[in-house]
Amino acid sequence: MSASPPPALNTVLDLFQRRFTLHADRTMLRSAGLALTGKDLDTKASRMAKGLIAHGAFPDRTVGLCLERSPELIISVLGILKAGAAYAPIDPTYPAARIAQMLEDAQPPGTVWASSTSTASPWRA
Repeated sequence: MSASPPPALNTVLDLFQRRFTLHADRTMLRSAGLALTGKDLDTKASRMAKGLIAHGAFPDRTVGLCLERSPELIISVLGILKAGAAYAPIDPTYPAARIAQMLEDAQPPGTVWASSTSTASPWRA
């Protein structure tokens, strides 16, 4: 007798959500002394999504995402996906004029930026 197949997963977010549910207490992200479990990541991403939705991120909208590689980047990507939006990745090392051009082309309702404390700010319109 074989086990029933797992439910069909439609999106990258579905894959993450399944892992968050199955392994809520396992460490899923480590960085510079930080260790986040599946539950921690899901909670932080959900909080990010609620803030983004309150500021205009929703399906068919593109959010600017200007963060260095970090846990905040992963949380922000998951939060944007949970909000149903897409993201336009912007390298924070680009010259200001290039960043401005990318934001003008993407026309996001706002952009997630790094604050001076290296944590993702919820939004900057």
